Amino acid sequence: MVSIDSILDKTKMELQGNRTEEKGAVKGESFMNRLKGEIAGASKDRKKAAEKKLMDACVEMESIFIGKMLKEMRKTVHKGGMMNGGFAEEIFEDMLFDEYSTKMAKSSNMGIAKMLYKELSGQL
Repeated sequence: MVSIDSILDKTKMELQGNRTEEKGAVKGESFMNRLKGEIAGASKDRKKAAEKKLMDACVEMESIFIGKMLKEMRKTVHKGGMMNGGFAEEIFEDMLFDEYSTKMAKSSNMGIAKMLYKELSGQL
């Protein structure tokens, strides 16, 4: 048999549970703060992605500059007629020097990419 006291106790517990939920709704400010934090974190992620993209573009620019420099340097080398590989050799050399310029830009310490990045990152 269920007593009235047990029903009253159960009802009180349910009402206190509802009040706790209402207090949780009042704590919506903490939700807003958390939401703002998540938005700030997302904007930090976007900013990091933009900075990485900018640095990649700066390295690519340095690679292009080094490629132009190597191409002009290659023009100064005299080739003998005996070992001339023809058109295929020219294509291979172009591709090889493009690869050289990319590797040099990524690993060398010329500093062009860093200077460009510093200059352009102030505009982000």
